[in-house]
Amino acid sequence: MTGVVVVGDAAYSPDGLWLAFSARSAFGVVGPDLYLWRVGDPLATAVTDDHRTFFSGWLGGQVLANRVETGVVSADPSATAAAPTPSPAPTLTPSADPNATPTTPPAVFEDHPVAFLLDPETLATTPVAGTDVWRPTVDPTGRSVVYWSGTLIPDGTGTG
Repeated sequence: MTGVVVVGDAAYSPDGLWLAFSARSAFGVVGPDLYLWRVGDPLATAVTDDHRTFFSGWLGGQVLANRVETGVVSADPSATAAAPTPSPAPTLTPSADPNATPTTPPAVFEDHPVAFLLDPETLATTPVAGTDVWRPTVDPTGRSVVYWSGTLIPDGTGTG
């Protein structure tokens, strides 16, 4: 593969037939996608094209991954993400310019991680239960999961 940079870890499936990883453009213009390589294939294949998917690990024979989804939190930057009620109408302030028009504050966006399992053979996905589950890691016995939970405010580049 050329033109991409691996993001995070890469790992073989437990049966050793698949390699999964995330990679982004080497030119830094888009975020990562999930790639799979099957032993014997000439190249790895991108199985997502949203530029916001991260490989976490393997859970049995399935890929454990995250996708980042963006939603609008509020049109009022002073409102908190935890507030369940709609934001109040923006406050208009007088302008020294008699020809000025009122403006509303820009919308505030917040990224939410969504975890899912992906079958490497069929590419079928199954959502992982939980809210804002980011980069889950499952212990080898399958009894414990560790993950980060939270949201992010995008940096404005669209890639991070």
